[in-house]
Amino acid sequence: MRTKKEEEAHKLQLVNPASASPSEDIVARIPRKVNTEFEKKRVLPEFNGEGSLGELYAGKKKRTFLLASSFSRLAEVRKDGALAVRSYNTERCGDTLLFGVPIGADGTLLNEGDKLHLMAANFCHDRFCPFCNFLRARKLMAQMLQCLDYLGDNYRYLFLTLTVPNVPADQLREKINQMRPAAKDLLRGKGFREDYRLVKSIILGYQTSVEVTRNRKTGLYHPHMHIVLVVPKNYAEKGSGDYIPHDRWLQAWRNVMHDQSITQVHIQTLKALEDDFRKPVAEATKYAFKDSDYLIDGNEALTDQIVGELLAQLKGLRFASYGGVIRQARATLKLQDVEAADADLSDGPIDFRTDLLICFTKWGYGLQRYEELTPIVAMSPDEMAKILGPRLTMSFEDAAELRRKANPAFELLDNDRHLPSIHPFMKSIEKPVRGIVYPLDENLESINSPFDR
Repeated sequence: MRTKKEEEAHKLQLVNPASASPSEDIVARIPRKVNTEFEKKRVLPEFNGEGSLGELYAGKKKRTFLLASSFSRLAEVRKDGALAVRSYNTERCGDTLLFGVPIGADGTLLNEGDKLHLMAANFCHDRFCPFCNFLRARKLMAQMLQCLDYLGDNYRYLFLTLTVPNVPADQLREKINQMRPAAKDLLRGKGFREDYRLVKSIILGYQTSVEVTRNRKTGLYHPHMHIVLVVPKNYAEKGSGDYIPHDRWLQAWRNVMHDQSITQVHIQTLKALEDDFRKPVAEATKYAFKDSDYLIDGNEALTDQIVGELLAQLKGLRFASYGGVIRQARATLKLQDVEAADADLSDGPIDFRTDLLICFTKWGYGLQRYEELTPIVAMSPDEMAKILGPRLTMSFEDAAELRRKANPAFELLDNDRHLPSIHPFMKSIEKPVRGIVYPLDENLESINSPFDR
């Protein structure tokens, strides 16, 4: 018999229709057929080691344990079964990663540089998950570069940062909700007074993203917005008459925010196709917050305090928006919303012209790192796309099955030795949770946000 709290936790195992595969199992559709003699020609890239991809992923994976532990402690204090479920899911996020490695005409692997293509994984999609947020930010940057490549040199691009004074935790949500519509007003020319028609005519498209940082000394939060602007190609050229100087941006931002105490905005030109191009694009597409701001090593009390504050203040908010020619480019390129509950956080559609060696790695709980890559099968990108599509994200059950197929002796959930401690609320759950749906508060905007986190 379950206790009342255990029963509540058990009922939270609602399957998210967007993440459920009706009758197809990804793993069952991957035939395991590795030719040993042929494989001697191929040398898999070393996944671990200093500066390796495995080291990068492992760093993010370890941070998920700090978040899971915080969720677990908060769940126990608050008697909150939903947080217990989120603890369970974040703890297992990224347990199994599936990669594709291009194969050359001579049968050798083309594994130089970033040729390891993340094709699927078991993501938790939690808004605060360090592993998922790392992939979201990387995907946002890749999508922005795709859009800029699609738009080409027909336009010029600007990078605008809008700031406000720091605020205490209980004012963070209110400030973000003020900034987002104010930024839209700014881009429509409001705040520039008599020059609003000029501003409205030169801003042809935009992508905005909200980032929140925390001052460790004062405990105050600093919300700010990064915006990529698309303007005419002749913007700021001699005789064009459409240049907007820094002081006018600053005053206009003060006007739409109704706050004359604002002291800073920053604007610069994005120099497409030059060496410094990717850095500002990465800055402009940061996702929401850094895990180092809310997961404090060696200080559980402060971690729980910050996580609790962010849970309350950021629930249901969106952090990215698009307009004009960037929105049109995203639609043409069929780019996915990375904030969607069923977002594919892998490296996306395969664009290789060669066959792929499909391989995977799993997290070693005892070793506290990923194991070296294990080959599964060689196939064409089209074949793999059919197997993985349309849902490229593995569920926890798919990941567990893949691990058992590669090593039948490994039991994911039947032996606690392989797992960190599980919150008491979760002891009643018989199998992994594929997806959770949390209802939005009635007074919040209708959004497609990952599990309303």
